[in-house]
Amino acid sequence: MKSRTLLNLVLLALVAALVLLAIYEPGKEPPPEPKRLTGVAPDSVEAIRIERPGAPAIELQRQDGQWRLTTPVAVAANSFRVRSVLELLEAKASDGFPADEAGLERYGLAEPRVQVTFDGATTVSFGETAPLDRRRYVRLGDTIFLIGDNHFWQVAGDAGTFIDPQLLPADAAITRLALPDFTVERGEDGWRLIPEPADYSADAVAALVENWRHARALQLHLQEPPSAESARIEVGLEGQGDPLVFLLDEAGGEALFVRPDLGVAYQLPAATAEGLLQLPSPDRQAD
Repeated sequence: MKSRTLLNLVLLALVAALVLLAIYEPGKEPPPEPKRLTGVAPDSVEAIRIERPGAPAIELQRQDGQWRLTTPVAVAANSFRVRSVLELLEAKASDGFPADEAGLERYGLAEPRVQVTFDGATTVSFGETAPLDRRRYVRLGDTIFLIGDNHFWQVAGDAGTFIDPQLLPADAAITRLALPDFTVERGEDGWRLIPEPADYSADAVAALVENWRHARALQLHLQEPPSAESARIEVGLEGQGDPLVFLLDEAGGEALFVRPDLGVAYQLPAATAEGLLQLPSPDRQAD
């Protein structure tokens, strides 16, 4: 019995040793770390410029720790999209080869689809995709690399894709809402409605204000202000002299809240827009 137990222990130890050999493979060199496109740390970047043929340049700057779009409009930037652009700096890249000026057209780099410049010093130019693996040719200095095509689509959008989708600043404290049908004002005793109906719920007013605080657009784009007949909305914010003005443009089941001072249109579904223009019904408050 003792010899059988000893044999089992020896076999168990042998199996464990074989498992360790399979896992760690002693004597074998570990695989090299994936090559990164640049040596620039994303957190060190303070400015980004994106250029596309036939379109206005897009410029972003880090200000007080927050990213803002500065060209073609000055507005808070979509932080998620900016992070995606910065990931380009650490993209996994193939071994590079020299960028021969005479052969750039072959890779779509004679006239790049997009150029992204970080801090005015590091420029990445995007060409065509490779036919076999659909990775994208990019030029960095005098070298051409292949990187994942997802990085191209993060920088190829128009200016609207880089704008913060929130209608109001994240820390906004609303003091007044002047809507097409009524006005809501914050007083010492809470919110009041003008004109004041015979019967209304204070919870409904609070819900309306919360809807505005958290409203986010599905899509954004640059647009000239609509006609003067468009409904006008004013949002008063604490600590801000002039109210934010939106002009309402409704068509095709969607609602556009256009900031005429920026020339930016925030596109919302009709149901979401209703929650910004009317007091919610009791059943929607419960939701």
